[in-house]
Order: sequence, then C-alpha cells, then structure tokens
Amino acid sequence: MLNIGVVTFDYKKNQKESKRVGQRIITIGKQQQQYTRPLHMERLDASKYIKKDNHVSDVWLDKMRAFDGLIYVIPKDSTDIDDQLEASIKEAKAELQYKTFLLVEYGHEEDRVIGIDIKELARSVEMQVIYRTVEIPMEGASFFPGYKTVEDMEKATTEEIKKLFYFTMGSKYTRSLLTRLTVD
Repeated sequence: MLNIGVVTFDYKKNQKESKRVGQRIITIGKQQQQYTRPLHMERLDASKYIKKDNHVSDVWLDKMRAFDGLIYVIPKDSTDIDDQLEASIKEAKAELQYKTFLLVEYGHEEDRVIGIDIKELARSVEMQVIYRTVEIPMEGASFFPGYKTVEDMEKATTEEIKKLFYFTMGSKYTRSLLTRLTVD
C-alpha cells in the first residue's frame, strides 16, 4: 500500500484555501487508485506539528517516517511560512531521504513572491522531486494561467499525481532493497 501525505500549512491568511486545495488533491489521488496499488492519503496541517520556535514535534517525525511520498500544498506567496517550510523538511531529513515529493501551489499569479526554494530544499535531503509544479488558482477564479479550461487544469494535475504514485512505488521498492542490503 502506498501511504501519501498531503501537507498543508493552515495559517491564518490561507487557512480555508489551503484545506480546500489539500482535500481536492486527495480526491484526485483517490480517483487514480485503480492505476496503483492500494492507496492511503492523509492531509496533515503542518501548523499543528511545528512549534512556535520552528522546530518540529516528534509526532511530525513519526508521520514523515510513515509516508512513502509527500505532496506539499503551499500558497504562491509563501514568505509568511518560509521558516515552517524549511523546518518541516530539514528537521525530518533522515525520515524523508529517498522519498518522493510533489509541489502544489495555489493562488493568483500576481501574488507570487520568491521565497524559499522548497523543491531545492527537498532535493538537498535526497528526496525524489517531481519536476513539474502543479498550479491551482484560487477558488472562484475565472482565469487559469497556463490552461485553457478547468478540465485542462484537472487533467494536468491528475497526470502529475499519477507520476508521483509511479515514482513512489519505485522509490519504496528501492528503499526496501537498500534496507535489506544494509541489514545483511
């Protein structure tokens, strides 16, 4: 069974939208279950596991250890949560090594602010990063940058999630081989 974590950062500014997008990603993922092995997806609100001093709790580390792959759902302007983003990955380095990572950004394109490079941070702890970022507009948007229709956006999102599942299956198998080789 694949165990995928959908990590959201439900801080005051984007709480409603973060939850909505995270749940939508889980719905899309579960629709693809027939193409993969059995699947469990769980949404985690990182703000519940990251302490005020930007250190992660032991429960966070346990959750990261249990997941085979992660989907991070963040706003296009993530400068308010850069410290939490960094702590969520850096402090779980051992737990995240060789696991897969997909980035989903939501919001308006004009809100984009360059903050921490979360994909490069994931690579630095030896996570396997899916190349393309999934971009989802805010709820009620009538314009979808890069897509002609909502259906095009859904199709592109589905394809990236499927890639994550396939890479996760391969990564999980590789990790089990590495474990067996190092134990013997």
